[in-house]
Amino acid sequence: PESFIIPDGTEIILKDAKISSTGFSGSCSVDVPLLYDGDKNFSNGTEDATIFGIPGGLKHVEIVIENNIPTTFNLEGQLLVPYFEKPVDVLFKIDDNGDVTATIKSVENELPLIKDDLIALYFQSLQFKKDGEEGSFTISGGIEPLLFSKDGIKWPRLTIKGYELYSTERTTHS
Repeated sequence: PESFIIPDGTEIILKDAKISSTGFSGSCSVDVPLLYDGDKNFSNGTEDATIFGIPGGLKHVEIVIENNIPTTFNLEGQLLVPYFEKPVDVLFKIDDNGDVTATIKSVENELPLIKDDLIALYFQSLQFKKDGEEGSFTISGGIEPLLFSKDGIKWPRLTIKGYELYSTERTTHS
């Protein structure tokens, strides 16, 4: 159909596929070209790419099946962070236990998200995870207030590496 357009450069890969007495096993992935022009626009080569109206799109989709049972489902893409207008990588994974991981990480080593005279966020990664009955939230990056910085006030930067919050009564950090 017209609404289902496969962009040029798309790769569909089937690996380790086999049919046996226990069923189908193998993995299938689709890699789609996603281009960022550096000026707030993503495209798949022929048309603009958006996710729910936000510039961005999918780059990789993968499903792994073992004996007719899906064991892994991965989505990877990029989108533009609203308000700060910077691109980030987005990863979403569901495993065979139904556990879900969603990760957002900087395309660069560290992504400065700055609003003059207010705050500077130095974003590295943010992850939400559901593992069994437990949920967790992990963050890495930094924060620096910018209030009155034009008047010469220099605030200290707070750096956070792998700080984890759990739905149960524990936290960890590295």
